[in-house]
Amino acid sequence: MLKQDLIAALRKASGGAEFISQKELMTVLGFKDPHRIRELVTGVSRIGKRYYLPEVAGRIMQEVRRG
Repeated sequence: MLKQDLIAALRKASGGAEFISQKELMTVLGFKDPHRIRELVTGVSRIGKRYYLPEVAGRIMQEVRRG
């Protein structure tokens, strides 16, 4: 999956917004543990409790590459 495809999927889950909540991320990624999502979004730019999609997608791609 390409980063742009991931951004598009995250944008769809967030209702077309450029920022996404932890709850929306959990739904899209199929995670049940909120601690795992917090690990992904640590250090990502945010406004309130919503995180900037391109940075979140970049973090996810890094995790995928690590295996």
